[in-house]
Amino acid sequence: MENEYQSMSISSSQITRTYNNKLKDILQAEVAFIGNIETTPDWKMKPHTHEYCEIVYIKGGSGKVYIGQDEYDATPGDLFVYNRGVVHFEHSSVDNPLYFKVIVIDNLFLDGEFNSIKVAGHSIQKVELKEKEQDFEQTFDKLLSEISENSFGSYLKIKSLLLEIITFLLREIYHIVIKMPKIRPDIKDQFVKDMVRYIQDNFHKSISLTDIANHTYRSIYYSSHVFKEAMGDSPMNSIIKLRIEKAKTLLMDFSLSVGEIASQIGYDDVHYFSNIFKKIVGISPTNYRKQLESNSLVPIDNSIL
Repeated sequence: MENEYQSMSISSSQITRTYNNKLKDILQAEVAFIGNIETTPDWKMKPHTHEYCEIVYIKGGSGKVYIGQDEYDATPGDLFVYNRGVVHFEHSSVDNPLYFKVIVIDNLFLDGEFNSIKVAGHSIQKVELKEKEQDFEQTFDKLLSEISENSFGSYLKIKSLLLEIITFLLREIYHIVIKMPKIRPDIKDQFVKDMVRYIQDNFHKSISLTDIANHTYRSIYYSSHVFKEAMGDSPMNSIIKLRIEKAKTLLMDFSLSVGEIASQIGYDDVHYFSNIFKKIVGISPTNYRKQLESNSLVPIDNSIL
């Protein structure tokens, strides 16, 4: 009996030590910025990265959010996570501009990750809060108010509210991860083939991860995860590569302007298309066309998907 208690004591001590170490790490987290952002019609942030972890909650309006190579529809109740070092930007719709809440977190150490919020290695970029919007908004507003007032004891209250938000988000991501269904390999293969076929048929349109997920009747998280696991790249990155290869072909038609080509392959913003093209090919569409004129042809890859 004594040995059993000793064993339980050691186990309890190990658990306590692990808990204390994690608590010590998470307590270093601090708010670098918090605020409400109201945009104008067709407003667009420049693509950028930073060393912080940023949480964006869509309060009103509509538009698009771009994270890495992935494009998401942004509507009220959606919450987005920009982890450290990941390229991201927002783009408001013309008729219903975005209004969102932002929290930028620094010194966040979470399970070996710095300024990144992940669960079991999964980096979920979009969370649909649905019936939990009010819970998040109330905590956010309390945090903003506490920081603005900066009264006696505010530091402890700010830390408490920040941890509450981080915990809330971790639990939401956890519920997404554990609900990812496991399907038989043969069914998974067909699932991936369906996504590939849909992308090949529609890459020239303005499609998003939501459209791909709706086509397969699965969540955007599961669709993206399975596709990347099978193909080695994300669905949106594959779409971009297909668009660029198609653009190379269209650039051979000198009667088409760069703007017309951008529109034909699913890009409304010619400047965004030019930036993407240059990032992947190494030169701008205009300079690529000049190479074509001088017979300095660049090979076209027809085996993207």
